[in-house]
Amino acid sequence: MGGRRGQARVRVYTQSRIEVLESMPVTEWREVRRGWCLGSEEFRDRMLGLLEGAMGGKRRESFERRAAMARHDENAAAAHVARALAALGVTGEVMRSLRKNDSRKQALGWCLRKRVSVTDRWITERLGLGHRSNLLRAVRRFDAAANRETTRLKGIVKQCADLYELVIRCKD
Repeated sequence: MGGRRGQARVRVYTQSRIEVLESMPVTEWREVRRGWCLGSEEFRDRMLGLLEGAMGGKRRESFERRAAMARHDENAAAAHVARALAALGVTGEVMRSLRKNDSRKQALGWCLRKRVSVTDRWITERLGLGHRSNLLRAVRRFDAAANRETTRLKGIVKQCADLYELVIRCKD
């Protein structure tokens, strides 16, 4: 049934859709292009909440990775950072002012890289780790967990991540 006739139909249909979109006023089209959600801030926040609930316990491959998913992941990572900072007894300001190779900073970087889908750049900027290579060294160090301090810090940040996942599952 497909073949050349099917391709011709698709071509005609696509061309008609392009013409419709090109005929739209620029102001309307700009808003569609700019984001994934049309509506008020309350509506956007409600949609993000629903998205978070839908993501709980599901495989990521079943969802398209777009701006909404990136925002969801960054919100989840920020929430984890806040819990981990409290568990470590450090504020965000203090964490950023610590040396780039501080064990607490590296532990949190390790956990974020292993548990949350955010970019290395997001992690290094948020924690003040400097270059991406510092994060990768921290991940290797904490994967090995050779001493008591590393193991202790790994347990603290891991527990914060486990609590977050538990809360998300309970919402479903």
